[in-house]
Amino acid sequence: MAIQITPLKQYLENLQSQSLAPDSTAKQVQELFKTIILENVDFHGNKEMLTYLSDKAPNFEKQHRSRNFIIEETETNDIVGFFSLSLKVVDISDLKNSLKKKLVLKGKSPKNIDYLPVLLIGQFGKNTKLNKLPGEKLFEIVIQKIEEFRAIVGTQMVFLDSINHPKVIHFYEQFGFIAYSQLIKDEHQVSCKRAITKYMKKVPELIDSGTFFIDNSSV
Repeated sequence: MAIQITPLKQYLENLQSQSLAPDSTAKQVQELFKTIILENVDFHGNKEMLTYLSDKAPNFEKQHRSRNFIIEETETNDIVGFFSLSLKVVDISDLKNSLKKKLVLKGKSPKNIDYLPVLLIGQFGKNTKLNKLPGEKLFEIVIQKIEEFRAIVGTQMVFLDSINHPKVIHFYEQFGFIAYSQLIKDEHQVSCKRAITKYMKKVPELIDSGTFFIDNSSV
């Protein structure tokens, strides 16, 4: 199945040009978008994620708080999933200098660095109303988009907001993510990093050399 990634801003512009009058307002476009999402999309009953996409995502785009992407089937334009990316600043002041050194850029001293900019995957959802692609295939698309971003900006750390459920955590661990709380608490972080590096080598076309964390500490 051929798929395409459409930035939400472009998706809304397409809606306006294809389905509404040229002089339609932004509010009318948003209302149409909301109707399309509520009628055609479900995230396995996750109402919070559905509300984010239908109500909040367009406003977050305008406010430059996040960039949201619709994953569509090319032939039908059916929505098979979506994800959002944004920037986040992480407090690493509780980490030992030996661990900080692994996270900061080479040549930088970790002693006076307490915060690091990271890329955040704030939302990731598969449309279970259609169930056309497995979650693993959809997330590979997200990783590829992240690699495009990192090729330009060079961000080393990638964070992901996740519910604290073993099945969900395991899903993301398949892609080299580890729980950030584990980084703080586990004295054997080097061993954990080696395990992740080993996995990364198995999928070099998806993950290059970054550090990936699941932020499940607040759930």
